[in-house]
Amino acid sequence: MIVKLDDVCERASSNIKQSDVIGKSGDYPIYGAAGYIGNVDFYHQENPYIAVVKDGAGIGRTMLLPAKSSVIGTMQYLIPKPNISAEYLRYVVQHMHLEKYYSGATIPHIYFRDYKEEQFNLSAPAEQAQIVGSLKKVEGIIEKRQQQLSALDDLIKARFVEMFGDPTQNEKGFETKQGSDVFKLSNGKFVPESNRLDCGIPVYGGNGISWYTDDVLFEKDTIVVGRVGFQSGNVHLAKGPLWISDNAMYISDFYDDGFDLKFFHAVMEHIDFTRFQDAGDLKKITQKPFMQMQFIRPPISLQRDYIAFVAQIDKSKSVIQKSLDETQLLFDSLMQKYFG
Repeated sequence: MIVKLDDVCERASSNIKQSDVIGKSGDYPIYGAAGYIGNVDFYHQENPYIAVVKDGAGIGRTMLLPAKSSVIGTMQYLIPKPNISAEYLRYVVQHMHLEKYYSGATIPHIYFRDYKEEQFNLSAPAEQAQIVGSLKKVEGIIEKRQQQLSALDDLIKARFVEMFGDPTQNEKGFETKQGSDVFKLSNGKFVPESNRLDCGIPVYGGNGISWYTDDVLFEKDTIVVGRVGFQSGNVHLAKGPLWISDNAMYISDFYDDGFDLKFFHAVMEHIDFTRFQDAGDLKKITQKPFMQMQFIRPPISLQRDYIAFVAQIDKSKSVIQKSLDETQLLFDSLMQKYFG
């Protein structure tokens, strides 16, 4: 039976600020856009419900939350009516991708009035339970694959620390070189909207590949660094030929053949240059911390031993990622089948 979202749930709002609950205690959990915040001595919802991020970062994200809990004011409640289970409603709303309804430039918002007319297939209660069971099984496999990838990432990090220690402390006494003696950083260049394509030469920004274009800014493999925004200070190992957008910078010249580029990228990741972001509403980072940083320079043979180890782990990650991608496709197709 095709119904509207408005037919199966009621909206409720919260006026609780996160600052109002910090330091509080109690028996009842309270949640925000990033998840669990803490416990308080009250609750707003007697039964399980759906919470949707309605303001700011993560807008449209959907959570199934437990009975006797609450959310802060950046969230809104979707309270299921008797004709739908909370778990089924969660998948329904997730399938709708509510983020597409956002408005507002500085702080995005979504409103129930904008998406309450969304239609979907409402199954009978017994079938709802079967559908939820099927989707949870597939989600469980997805979560397991993600955990496996995370564990392999942790293994790579642990191996780096075992071999090289903390690169900012250099407990192992390796030779060091100042950044200005190792490489040159250059700013990327703006790509007009007319040149932003779905395929072609990758355009890297602070968060990785943003889109594609038909021109080349840099031919060789390099390291791209986020320059502006919350991704400023992030580093990405990028394969040439490529373009770098104006919200990023890149290593345009490398002076020292005593460094392997892949190893140098790992060192930069472990240093975590995001901590050098300028304070303020618009996050940004200058070239200064990169140029002044002392980078450890272990023997090239040791660098390549580490790179070979990472390559072996990456093979395992590739197999798991393929399985994850296939399982995600299955999940998406099931969502489309069940909810239309």
